[in-house]
Amino acid sequence: MITAEAIKERKTAIQEDITKLRDTISQLDAKRQELVNNLNALSGADQQCDHFLSQLETETEQDENI
Repeated sequence: MITAEAIKERKTAIQEDITKLRDTISQLDAKRQELVNNLNALSGADQQCDHFLSQLETETEQDENI
């Protein structure tokens, strides 16, 4: 037989699960943002390396033409 007390206990357990899931989602969102920021920083560093390599190639070509 179902009682009001049993339903209330189940409801409390469900609410605790909801809170835990919301906390986990919030943590995952923060971690995702951190990873996106790291990816952007690495992409910027990669582009900077390409730029430096291009500059070195240009300088080498100019030195050879002198």
